[in-house]
Amino acid sequence: MDFEISIGEYVLSSGELAASVFIDSFVRNISGVLGNKLSLEEDSFSKKFERKKEYPVYTRPKIFKNLEVPEILLSGNHAEIENWKKNNLHK
Repeated sequence: MDFEISIGEYVLSSGELAASVFIDSFVRNISGVLGNKLSLEEDSFSKKFERKKEYPVYTRPKIFKNLEVPEILLSGNHAEIENWKKNNLHK
């Protein structure tokens, strides 16, 4: 074996799923594959996030199992939202 590639810390029963993950990681870099090119730039582990985990991501409903979406993310203030993202990287 010349080199090893890790796709995460888990065990699979065969190589098909690992191969699919590996192929997807390359295909998503082809122009037009993703609906929005910013999706690739803002993925976890992208250059934008210094190849580290990104900020927390929230969805609807506003409150779920006692977890609440931070008000700043609902404000519509794009500058403040970007600031929040930067301050919450890797959490």
